[in-house]
Amino acid sequence: MKIKNYANKILLILLLIISGLITLNSALFPGVRQPWKLAKFYPISINILATIVLTYFIFKLGKNLHKSVKKRLILWVILGIQLLFQVYLSWTTYGAQGVDDMDMRLQVGSLLHNIFTWSPYYSWAPQNTVATLITVSFIKLASFIGISNVGVAVNLFLFSLTDLAILFGFQALKIVNQKLADYYILLAAFFLPLYVTALILYTDPIAQFFLMMSVYCFVKYTHQSGIISYTWLFATTISLVLAALSKENLLIALIALVITLLFEERSSLIIRLTKSLAVLVIFFGIFSPTNSLIKKQVVTERDQIFPLTYWVYIGYSNATDGTVIKNGISTWDQVATGHVTVDQKKAFIRSQVKQDIKQLGPIGVVKLWLKKINVQWSLGTVGTEDHQFNYLQKYHLILDYIFGNKSQPVNTISQATYLITWIGILISCCVCLKKKVKMEPLTLFMSLYVIGIFIFHTLFWEVQPRYAYIVTLPTIMLATNGLRLVAEFDFSKLAIRRCGKVTLVGISLLLLAIGTGQLLEKNETTSVSTVVLGQNFFRQEAYQLNPGVELKETVSLKNRANTFNLALWNRHKVKAWLEKPDGKKVMVNQKENVTNRFNPGKYTLVVKNTSSKVQRVPVFKSLDNLGVLQAQINNVKHTYLPFTFSMISSQRVKSVTIYLVFILILAGILLLAFLI
Repeated sequence: MKIKNYANKILLILLLIISGLITLNSALFPGVRQPWKLAKFYPISINILATIVLTYFIFKLGKNLHKSVKKRLILWVILGIQLLFQVYLSWTTYGAQGVDDMDMRLQVGSLLHNIFTWSPYYSWAPQNTVATLITVSFIKLASFIGISNVGVAVNLFLFSLTDLAILFGFQALKIVNQKLADYYILLAAFFLPLYVTALILYTDPIAQFFLMMSVYCFVKYTHQSGIISYTWLFATTISLVLAALSKENLLIALIALVITLLFEERSSLIIRLTKSLAVLVIFFGIFSPTNSLIKKQVVTERDQIFPLTYWVYIGYSNATDGTVIKNGISTWDQVATGHVTVDQKKAFIRSQVKQDIKQLGPIGVVKLWLKKINVQWSLGTVGTEDHQFNYLQKYHLILDYIFGNKSQPVNTISQATYLITWIGILISCCVCLKKKVKMEPLTLFMSLYVIGIFIFHTLFWEVQPRYAYIVTLPTIMLATNGLRLVAEFDFSKLAIRRCGKVTLVGISLLLLAIGTGQLLEKNETTSVSTVVLGQNFFRQEAYQLNPGVELKETVSLKNRANTFNLALWNRHKVKAWLEKPDGKKVMVNQKENVTNRFNPGKYTLVVKNTSSKVQRVPVFKSLDNLGVLQAQINNVKHTYLPFTFSMISSQRVKSVTIYLVFILILAGILLLAFLI
């Protein structure tokens, strides 16, 4: 019993320290190590203002939510708007970002046409294979009900998984405590990165779905007995297998589960050990052979295998703050230069990591860890601030407000919700330590998982804001206890009780004045480049273009553009031009970026070999247009020219009009909170 009490205390202290560090970074130092991202955020005072307003609204709406018809109606309106938003984005806004996203989409296209040869990308990232196969299965299912656009199907798939993951968490907390479930659904509804991430095809939403399925199954297990409980434990294990096959970081969730089982109080030590061993046997009995089979299928050459120790090498790169690239320093270039085979790369990485740690010394290592914490955990957008579509058929203006140059309101709400979440965890830890409260099994499971992910990335691995996505729902679950404790606290003895609303409005106006002054003072004009149509994928191959032969591709431009870029390897040996809808030609081979007025309409892109020798022209191949590509090259099946249309314009870093609308929305939320 003493061991359990000590372990409980140590875990609470660890989670307290972690939540304290993250709260401090996200409140006062968001994005300090990545200052180029701050243009997409409002000043810190406005972030804090949004946090205060949203916190007050969530407390007012969340209190006795399940008992109030009026409050439930407001919640259903919020959720209805969220659902309509997802449906609208699914049908209108689809594209691909780049590495990983486009790679997986191209493989999806091949599998949809029953071509089971895996691209070299999967030798580098075999862990993405299961997510690709699951995506293909859904797209085939969608085609049976008439959804033929792959872009739409992918969006619907990822949004559905996100919603189901949230639902699993809600149902799990509902079994434990209805009040916790109420605060959870409110936080999840306002945490917009959960949904925006679904526009990019990657493993995270899929892994999150299986993780939250395992959480729900685990809660059912803890509330059942006999053979039924073991059935739910088996379901928990299978869910974690699928989660780890989708994203190997989820192996940390397995460790968290096993430790939680070992600390169970309702079973004897022998039974606990037996359960834990059974979970490990079942998990690795499925995971290991499946993982090995996948690697045998997708890895074609040994030297194409990606050395996993590279991520540790990045993690101790002080010059890049534990990231792949920063300030022109590319960690991959350092590894790849002069090291051809995988063994050479591994040897270089081993020696370099030792050298880096030695040069840093103990104090330097701790400073690096603190920088890494700021990189990964200070921005509540969890990576969506980096998102953009580089491959798409049409640019929708709503993208400006989601992750474009006008996304400050969305990002500020995300930052506020993120901060509320970590403050909730901080409060919960403080109260539980003071009152010596023992963690419930679900809290213990989620705490171990969150602590594990935090330590893994901070101490060993690469860091990126998007790596925090996979703990988003578990952290929201943990935060609900802190919110409940605050909501149930008796404020009647405090002096602020009588003038609470006046104080709240006064603080809000002060923060608004400070933030507005900061915004207007530093709101400079900048040049913004937006890809409105693109398919310039960098994984290209050579097309042998004979003398005098032309390649033609029909292009349907749906937005205005003023810049065109065509990838060519030898601009002086070939001619390339765009035939406009009015018949005029624009030469595009003489320089990389061609400036002209390009109105919406049908264009023909022509590349002609004007030399006397065969010329190599860059192209890329896809068996499907994936909802993002143009028509294939005339008479050349499944082959596309790499090019981009962009609109370059001069804009304010932060739109004053959008800022004023955002402030009015915050005022409306605060007013609604006063009325309910």
